[in-house]
Amino acid sequence: MFPASTKILIVDDMGSIRTLVKNNLMDMGLSDIIEASDGEKAMAVLTQCLKSREPVQLIISDWNMPTMDGMELFKQVRAMPALGPVPFVMLTSESELEQVTTAILAGISNFIVKPFTKKILEEKLNAVWVKQQKHLQKS
Repeated sequence: MFPASTKILIVDDMGSIRTLVKNNLMDMGLSDIIEASDGEKAMAVLTQCLKSREPVQLIISDWNMPTMDGMELFKQVRAMPALGPVPFVMLTSESELEQVTTAILAGISNFIVKPFTKKILEEKLNAVWVKQQKHLQKS
């Protein structure tokens, strides 16, 4: 699992979902959590964190948001060399195969369909952690 010191950004236009994810993460022992209500605000947060030399180490983002959706945010994150390797988990109420396929082919680290439980969130994050560690060992 991700270390307790992992800096996590939660991006969702619904405050209740951000709170739910944050509370679940805190129950898992993770506490360095910041929030943004859409992709544009998330990019501003990510840029500020890089400038302050405290980069975000995990992004959990909703797919469907106003201003900039999760997929566009993902593309912008991957286009930035300093953020490119950051694990990116997509949250969505969409469970259509086409969207899941699009996300996986684009390189999303994992995909969580709403509604979800703390157990599902933890399992998905554990899978991302294991995958990241294997990737780092190969590098």
